[in-house]
Amino acid sequence: MPVAPTRSIVWEGSTPVLLARYTDAAGDLVLQSIFDSIKITFRDSTDFSTEVTGETLTISSVIFDTLQDTVTGGIWTVDLVGYNFKHRITGTDIPNGDTTYRAILQFIETGGARWYDEFEITTESQPFD
Repeated sequence: MPVAPTRSIVWEGSTPVLLARYTDAAGDLVLQSIFDSIKITFRDSTDFSTEVTGETLTISSVIFDTLQDTVTGGIWTVDLVGYNFKHRITGTDIPNGDTTYRAILQFIETGGARWYDEFEITTESQPFD
């Protein structure tokens, strides 16, 4: 059964951080070495066929081979276990207010397997200029 995307609400043009914990089928954390590439694309959910922006991510910058500390970092609030994926998106990825975007991550493993995750980001117009 498909899993619903992680949802968040942010100001238009802001630079939110996407966090996740990814494991393999055995429940072990994924490691940087299993990936050939990781891509992210952003789509406006009202016109899902049109890509707003996209890029290939640097694996060593977004995947951690160990869980990141939840106590001193303070940004992971899901549980006390931690996260192993982190990517800060830019304001140009979600430029318009009052819009819902889908950030679609495509993970391509060195053996060719592909899997996906989605984040739904709703932007609100800035109340000031």
